[in-house]
Amino acid sequence: MLTLLACGTTSTQVTKILHDDDYKKTRFNNILVVAVSDNYDNRAQFERTIVSGIRQNGTDATAYYTVVGHNPPVTSALMLGAVRERNFDAVLIARVKGAEQSVSVKDGSAAAQATVRGGGVFDFFRYDYEEFNEPENIRISNNVELLTQLYAVEGKKNIWAIKSDSFDRDSVALVLDSAAAAIVQQLKRDKLIGAR
Repeated sequence: MLTLLACGTTSTQVTKILHDDDYKKTRFNNILVVAVSDNYDNRAQFERTIVSGIRQNGTDATAYYTVVGHNPPVTSALMLGAVRERNFDAVLIARVKGAEQSVSVKDGSAAAQATVRGGGVFDFFRYDYEEFNEPENIRISNNVELLTQLYAVEGKKNIWAIKSDSFDRDSVALVLDSAAAAIVQQLKRDKLIGAR
């Protein structure tokens, strides 16, 4: 299991589900990256982030939305057409298995400022006190569970899969960035991308 920490509040835990023995020494050269989500902006950003990470490791990759247009549904016919047209040797598909957002409110603390009205320094009754209440703190937690699978085009076979759980207090975007980094790191660790 891999735990990736980023930005202080973001973490991702990765659990490997599958790595086909026949493909343990196979490095792919041209990967189509597909994110399945009903939110187009998150999907496109996630695909771009994974593509960037894969390319930084020396393997070519392309985001699905750039191949088939802005926001088409993810269908096998469109993917197969893209694979044939662009000669992809693998397809990486990431989909959300679960997402949760929780909000908690913490009461702000109270502070007091004392103003001397006269009298001795230690005379409690010679002071006026003004109380200041700090605003409430709102904490949002975002949790996303993803299933990511890698398919070898030759043989049309699922050869690798991981489950990733990402947690962040600040934003869904940070959760997705952390998950994308963990996916790329696991692909590299398993020698499916990068120089031979």
